[in-house]
Amino acid sequence: MKDMTLAQLNATFYGGDGVNSLVDMLGKRVEQFGSKRNAMAYRVIDRLEKGEIEEGGKKKPWEFIHLKPTEYLTFTQMWEKMINFGKGLVELGFTAGSRVGLYEETRYEWLVSLYGLWSQSLTG
Repeated sequence: MKDMTLAQLNATFYGGDGVNSLVDMLGKRVEQFGSKRNAMAYRVIDRLEKGEIEEGGKKKPWEFIHLKPTEYLTFTQMWEKMINFGKGLVELGFTAGSRVGLYEETRYEWLVSLYGLWSQSLTG
């Protein structure tokens, strides 16, 4: 595998011709799988339980996170969210090459937002 050319690597791992970016690669997967396959899974926090536990004679803070059941996004759903976010930024006046800073907790929207930036040639 270490002797593969760039074209072979592209064909093997990224979908071949016409794929020049991660957005192109995701677009190929949307064409291939659409709503038939999930692009991602995530779980939303339901509630956070806080308290204290005693260990070795000392009290320590304790947190337990309760998560809701797993939710899924198909490739089509992810693509729609991503494109809508990117187009919204363009409507706000961002142009190709604009730099956009994202600050979000670790969650699926972060990835969708980043792909949305890239879909409009914005830099994130």
